[in-house]
Amino acid sequence: MKKTDTKALHTQLEDLLKMVDEEKISRRLEYVYNQVPRANCGACFKCCFTSAQVYPLEFLNILSYLVTLPELTKSRLSKKIVEYELLHLTTLKHSCPFLENESCSVEDQKPILCRLFGFYSEDEHRNMSSESRKHNQQLAMAYARNERILLPEEVMTHDVEFCAPNLDKKGDSVLINPPERERLFQQIYSLSEQVVPDDWLEPDHDRFSYRFMRSFITEEEIDKAKTKAIKEFQADGTTQSVARLLSKHGFQI
Repeated sequence: MKKTDTKALHTQLEDLLKMVDEEKISRRLEYVYNQVPRANCGACFKCCFTSAQVYPLEFLNILSYLVTLPELTKSRLSKKIVEYELLHLTTLKHSCPFLENESCSVEDQKPILCRLFGFYSEDEHRNMSSESRKHNQQLAMAYARNERILLPEEVMTHDVEFCAPNLDKKGDSVLINPPERERLFQQIYSLSEQVVPDDWLEPDHDRFSYRFMRSFITEEEIDKAKTKAIKEFQADGTTQSVARLLSKHGFQI
């Protein structure tokens, strides 16, 4: 396994965070986000069961905000982010690490996928759920074959309930068609291409929790840590390996 060059990872991340400020990335992303209609979603937070995937630039924008928070808040969120990435396949108890006290701790910086949830038709939601189950089935088979881990059926088959369409001020439903959503995605990706290094563009989007851990350790180390954490949790319900990993690598916003 390639040894982690933590110093190089952190130096690159620090440079990228400076770029976020210098290039006014927050303002430029806000321009895209403001194209999503303002509507009342009801704020049930059921869609926050999972950690939404983020584009590279969105990850940096969120992290740029998080580093401004009080130290205790940063420590708490750092722990939740790592725990989520390592254990979200083990139980339905793990929701998005930014969901706290029935509110989003990064509300103003939340990614485009969060903002668009609820603007899908019921048919689209059904198709998306079907694709998600297929992906989870393949994931479960891979863990069973490669790691001899049986991921819980309740987690692998869990679907986020269909969210009744967002409503405008008149109470009418608001939907965003696929071409319009794709246009918004492309705007963010194009912006990422302009300012983010090529090695940050693949994959084009992933969980915030994964990208956060990749700022400290390699992909191989994450996979190994996740496998160990899942096996430990399934064996005796403990998370000591997660605590040791946090102590060893000092994952800290």
